[in-house]
Amino acid sequence: WFILNQADLPEIGEPSEEALLALFEERREALREPERRGVSLIRLSPDDYVANSEVSEDDIIAYYEAYKAERYTGPDSRTFAEFSFTDEDTARAALGRIAGGAAADAIDTAISTQVRSGRREIINSARLSEQVFSRGAQVGSIHGPQPVGTDFVVIRLEDITPGEATPLEFVREEIETEIARELAVGLFYDALPLFDDLLGTGETLEGIAQGLGAPVLSFAPVDMNGFSSTGQRFLPLVTAPGLLQMVYAQAEGRTTERFGDDEVTWIARVDSIVPERLPEFDEVRDRLIATWRQQQE
Repeated sequence: WFILNQADLPEIGEPSEEALLALFEERREALREPERRGVSLIRLSPDDYVANSEVSEDDIIAYYEAYKAERYTGPDSRTFAEFSFTDEDTARAALGRIAGGAAADAIDTAISTQVRSGRREIINSARLSEQVFSRGAQVGSIHGPQPVGTDFVVIRLEDITPGEATPLEFVREEIETEIARELAVGLFYDALPLFDDLLGTGETLEGIAQGLGAPVLSFAPVDMNGFSSTGQRFLPLVTAPGLLQMVYAQAEGRTTERFGDDEVTWIARVDSIVPERLPEFDEVRDRLIATWRQQQE
């Protein structure tokens, strides 16, 4: 075996006119330009109404207070008495005294007792941890007996130390954005009947957009896969499910029906149709030269 370096190859030179013409004939079908269509569309979603959503200071405070414990407060820690027994019957026999508030060291049938403090990970049993650290657990509540290894464990919750709350000023912007988004969803659904009314009266795409306060997006002609003649791909055209199929089912100047999913709706118009064609030789000369060079290399 041996290594052949690109620099060691002879100069390829320039293709002859005859070679390029032959390659043009050979590649006619690959060079053929597909039909393309110029498209304008309205894409309406709650995002178009976020700027119109008015969020008051009272709204922000009320939201913060409502979700403070759930979303803006760190995990709490809890103090509990843990009793271990050799078997379930012995553990159950001691439940009355444990529930009555007996001191940890007063339960003489337990093989070990201890008072512990911390977060949920300090409890070895996932089930007991879930119970002791549940939001509904109350001071004095009894949990177990639950098998842990070879023992049976009972836990009495003694105290709850709340986690540290994140101050409102640190989450104000996040809350305002979330409320604005919720309000925008309502405004979006309120706009849909107007959308249909404007469409039903035969209003133009521009007239519908003006009535809704939304922009009309216009794109250079694209093929069925959303590619322009320069190879550019426009995401709004390819992310709308079935949009291009609907566009290619319409005549020039016609508008599709309104379609979409829960929180986004589209309507499109065929602005122009560029028929399928074979480019002239001079239009693809540079591409042919590049292809010829690749073949020679």
